Amino acid sequence: MINEEHLAERFAAVASTDDDSDWTDVCHRARNDRRRSTVSLVKSRTRRQLAVALLVAVAMIGTGVTVAATDWGIGEPAPRAVERDFAAYPSEVGLEPMPEGAFLAARDGADYALYATQNRQGGYCLTVRAPWRDPAKLRGGGTCVTRDDAGEPIAVGVVAAGASEPTTGLATHLVAGRVLDPRAERIRFTTIEGDEVERRLGAAGFFLAALQVAPCPPNQSWNPVFLAFDAEGQELARARITVMAADRTAGCGFEVSPHGPYKFDKQ
Repeated sequence: MINEEHLAERFAAVASTDDDSDWTDVCHRARNDRRRSTVSLVKSRTRRQLAVALLVAVAMIGTGVTVAATDWGIGEPAPRAVERDFAAYPSEVGLEPMPEGAFLAARDGADYALYATQNRQGGYCLTVRAPWRDPAKLRGGGTCVTRDDAGEPIAVGVVAAGASEPTTGLATHLVAGRVLDPRAERIRFTTIEGDEVERRLGAAGFFLAALQVAPCPPNQSWNPVFLAFDAEGQELARARITVMAADRTAGCGFEVSPHGPYKFDKQ
């Protein structure tokens, strides 16, 4: 800190008595210059910060990434084979996965893994690893979810299914989806036979359940109520979603891409 009184005393000895300079005025102008410099520096920094924020926002809009989508609790980065799998997604569908952002979203035991990434249209894409499906050898691009379905509180689909066993007729179906509420930790639903299934949510609210499913009974669809709970067991969301549909003519089929309730589910 400069001692102004001490400086004034030292310069008084050499100052000319004929000079009309005012030391008080000099100090006053020096203080004002210092304040102006500080204000200019703050304004300059603020302008730079606003410019950077604007550039980031423009970049996010240009790539179709929404603010909500960037708030994912991203998990372990996916292997390169999974990135290549997403890159193989057919462009004519109109949804473009972003392979470089792929991550491990959920597991069910040691044999089944769900991988996710955002797509440029505001939704997300999924692919799986299973005993019958190795992303390194079978590249189909997985399945992609639209922006509207990605905005559902709960979205569910059968993302993959294995071959039926000759003796039992059972086939492993991979039921997967996402719960939007960040407080959710578990999801619960029932099988077509009425057995209760519960799974812990993985990264970004995704889940995966590998289930042994029997052929659909005649004219009986599988449209369970999916319930999402927080860590204390408090229900946060519920939705009745058709996972598998059956009729006399078309047989049994399932929706691959996760989706919310259909109109007839809400009735």
